[in-house]
Amino acid sequence: MFALVSVFPVELFILKSNMALVGKPDSKIHLFEMTMLSPDVLTQIKKYKIEGKLKEGDWSAWIEKQEKRIQDKKWYEFTLSSINTNR
Repeated sequence: MFALVSVFPVELFILKSNMALVGKPDSKIHLFEMTMLSPDVLTQIKKYKIEGKLKEGDWSAWIEKQEKRIQDKKWYEFTLSSINTNR
């Protein structure tokens, strides 16, 4: 199970699932609670912000913080998702 979780983009799955569920009329999802996610979802969050799907909360500060975290990483801390985010 650990091998699957370490390869599968869990946070991206959580983000996309929450985005799909938030549109339902009986949804109790609060999008701004997803600010606890790591920079692994930064690219997708930026995309959703541009598309106007993140109306709850100010995501600019979170985006800025995550970009700084990525910028400050040492070369050996980079993962495939970090490299993908830096595009």
